[in-house]
Amino acid sequence: MTGVVGLVYMLPANRTRIGDEHFVFQILLGERVQRQHLLAPSAALSAYLDPYQAKGQLAILDTDYAFAVVLLSKHPSGFIIPEDRDFLTTLEDPAGKFQWIVAPATPAATNGVSDQITPLITPPNYWAKAGVYGDLVLWHFVGPASAQSSSVPSAGT
Repeated sequence: MTGVVGLVYMLPANRTRIGDEHFVFQILLGERVQRQHLLAPSAALSAYLDPYQAKGQLAILDTDYAFAVVLLSKHPSGFIIPEDRDFLTTLEDPAGKFQWIVAPATPAATNGVSDQITPLITPPNYWAKAGVYGDLVLWHFVGPASAQSSSVPSAGT
């Protein structure tokens, strides 16, 4: 628990929508959360990804702007985040390591880490926009077929 609380205090509340320690504990303990409307887009994105992550698919994101997505997920280990030891190695050679990207909807919302993620979807040759959730965009890997791992569905599924 201490690591989560320390991480929350390092993140800017205006991006993560989480600024108070008690707010994080309410979520972790499954209690009703005041200001829940602020988390609705992140909760919807997490709910959309949950069945895919249950099957072993991974999403990469920057916790600086999408921490609530990880916090609200049923499968928090299904995310590749900057705090992972192999995050930079994964970015250097991303082929087949994740099937989803959660990116900020506007470039102005980015920081150093998300600036490294954004080039993966620019231009979006191999990525299709799967949805917009508030100020976050979900991208899904769709090709080419030769670069897909066996766990990634084809563009038509």
